[in-house]
This record gives sequence, structure tokens and C-alpha cells, in this order.
Amino acid sequence: MKLRLLINFILWIFLISFIGCATRQEIVQFKTDSTNLQQQVTALRQENKELRKMLLELSKSMNQLVEQNRMARADLLAELENLKSQSRVIDSKLADNVDRLSGFIQAMENVQPRPMAVDSMLTDSAEGNGTTAQPVETGADPKSIYNTAYMDLSRGNYELALQGFTEYLRRYPDSEFADNAQYWIGEIYYARAEYQRAIENFKKVLLDFPKGDKRAAALLKIGYCYFQLNAPKAGEQYLKMVIDKFPAAEEARLAKNFLAGKKTK
Repeated sequence: MKLRLLINFILWIFLISFIGCATRQEIVQFKTDSTNLQQQVTALRQENKELRKMLLELSKSMNQLVEQNRMARADLLAELENLKSQSRVIDSKLADNVDRLSGFIQAMENVQPRPMAVDSMLTDSAEGNGTTAQPVETGADPKSIYNTAYMDLSRGNYELALQGFTEYLRRYPDSEFADNAQYWIGEIYYARAEYQRAIENFKKVLLDFPKGDKRAAALLKIGYCYFQLNAPKAGEQYLKMVIDKFPAAEEARLAKNFLAGKKTK
């Protein structure tokens, strides 16, 4: 402390001596240089302040770009996963179609065509009575009716498929594929964007076939329908129901991916 005071004292003596020895012009020059130096320091401080501001804005922009990239990546991954899921569903349907087509062909081979004489007699009788002849029912078995409706569905003939599945349920409400038929009716309405009617028919799968193998798929599609109807709370409720009740099912994974995609948007 004493040494510092001594140094300050010597500097003051030197400064006073310098001022005393300096000319007026030197003093003016010293003040000018001092003023210029202060101005430069002020300018540098202002420049440093502006640089800090620019750096902060750049940092914010970088953070926004990183977040946008993360969201875009999440959307892309969700879309890719959805496409993979759709591909697996299509593969499954193709395999299902092959099995049903084989059964359909076998059933058709068992149907005997009507003799021409009988057709002629029916036509003559109808013309004589002034009425149109109705097609004779072939007595097709349940599997044939179901396969025919499924073939119409796979070809996009929704009206014919709807009639076929409805007729199948009317005749054979307790048969092996009754829950499937009810589910595909819901899918037809879903494909036609009639989401309220789709919900009604998917719920029939749950009510009429509580032990059927289409429950998880019906719950998933009900959730999708509610999102399409701008009722996200109800949609989320049904998708979480899929995850809780059928955690190992493919539909549970689809429900998780769908909800994750909604949260990132």
C-alpha cells in the first residue's frame, strides 16, 4: 500500500513538472489527442455493443433453424413411418386377397350353370306375364359371399362391397368372418370420407364382437375419424385406448407414431 502511494506521488510530481515545462501548444495538442482517444474508445465501445447485438440475433436465428430442422426431421420420419405402415398393410391385404381369391375360385367352380332350356323357359314365362325375370339365387356359401364383397372392396367398388358385406351380416351374423365384415363396412365409409358413419360402424365392431380380432383396428380408425372431424380430444382418447389395451399390436405402434407426429407440429 505504501509503495503504491509513493508511486502515485511521484507520477503526480512528474505530471505537474511536465505541465509546467510544456508549452501552451503542447498542452492544446495533448488535450486534442486525449479527446480523440476518448472518441475512439467510445466508438469502439459502440461497435462492440453492436457486434454483441448482431451475435445475439445470429444465435437466435441459429436456434430457430435448429428447431425448424428438428421439427422437419420429425415430420419426415413420421411420414416415412406412416408410408412403411401403409406398405405393410397393403402387403397383408394382398396376402389376404390371395387366400380369399383361392376360396372364391373354388366356390365358383362348385356353382353349376343353369341349362339353356331353363333360361329360355324363364324368359318366355316372364314375357308372357309381362314381368321381368329375377335372377335365380345360386345358394352361395358364406365364404363365397364374403370373398365377393372383399374383391369388390379391393377393386374400389365400394357400393357393391357395402351391399355384399351387409348381406353377409344379415344372413350370417354369427359366422367366422362377421366381425371382419362389420369392420370393412366401417372402412368403406372411411374411404368415402363419411367419418361419422364410419365411427358408427367401427363401434359396432366393439359392441357386437367384443372378442373379435378387429377391435384394435376399429379403435385406431375411430381415433383417426375423430381427428378428421376436428375432435382431437376424442381422437387422442381412442388412440391411447389402443396403446393401453393392445400394446403389442401393430395398431398400437401406429397410434404412438400418429400422436408423436401431432405433438411435434
